[in-house]
Amino acid sequence: MKSSKSSKAMDKRRKRGSRTWRPLIVVGLVLFVVVDVALVGYALGAFTPGVGDESTTPDASSTSAAPAAVPSASETPAPSTPLELLAAPEKYLAVVDDTTAYRASAATCTATAATLEKTTDGGASWEAEPVFTGLSSVFRLEAVTGANVYLAGLDSDACEPSLAVTFTSGEDFVQGAERLNGTWYSDPAVPAIINTPTGPIAAPCDVVAQLAVAGASNAAVLCNDRNFHQTTDGGRTWSGPTSLSGATALGETGGAYVFATSGSTTCTGSEISRIEFGSTTAVAVGCASSLVDATVDAISGAGQDVWLLADDQVVTSADGGATWTP
Repeated sequence: MKSSKSSKAMDKRRKRGSRTWRPLIVVGLVLFVVVDVALVGYALGAFTPGVGDESTTPDASSTSAAPAAVPSASETPAPSTPLELLAAPEKYLAVVDDTTAYRASAATCTATAATLEKTTDGGASWEAEPVFTGLSSVFRLEAVTGANVYLAGLDSDACEPSLAVTFTSGEDFVQGAERLNGTWYSDPAVPAIINTPTGPIAAPCDVVAQLAVAGASNAAVLCNDRNFHQTTDGGRTWSGPTSLSGATALGETGGAYVFATSGSTTCTGSEISRIEFGSTTAVAVGCASSLVDATVDAISGAGQDVWLLADDQVVTSADGGATWTP
């Protein structure tokens, strides 16, 4: 009997003990789950794709600053005016020399064929070549010689990238997607990708607005935020960004990239600047003062001959952009 009573007493103590420890066990489990979730969240944040060490390192000033007071409705600042982004070109220009150049409109992917126009009198008049190129839109125009020109764009059948080449000043063309191999181009429909002579690569910015090419290794982009990047190794590495505030058009001539800028405080028309290959410094070289109320759509050069196309108006320079006619 004594043994039985002792056993019952021990059972009661065990039950009271288990009731005492049970809340502590539950609290411990909750704390374990909270810590585990925090560690998992930290790991996911630390390895977010595209976030480098610099972007994950907290700024010392931000960690020590006191939390900002929440403004009342009357104190809430008005939103700032958003930065105007640069759109892809609507017109393309390719200069051959001081009198000869080609131009084409970007257009859209439709059943209408892209039209190539040529001038031999410095832009005073243009002759359209109505020959069907096989393209309905254009995103790159290049003149190799006065007779040899190529256009990269979208074909009119499947709206896929293709290349049309003429060796007869536009009297006839050969066209095919396979001809794009080894060609620089940027399709506005895929603005974060650039095709290089060795294949497609990620652009140095999210949206490429304009592309200027100076051979297999040298090329530059003007992004929609007007930041400039250039490469001298075929797109493996890029310089910059160099901010070109107010830039409207980018081209290449005479061992340097040239660009037109509107809104300059020192030029009432369109200011012309250049950036040498491998440099990140922009140097103003001239002012096209006749373009007071016009925005430059395209700029192109061959040696010291540089042309600007603004709407249907053309102005030319024979000294690298220092002086302009008209």
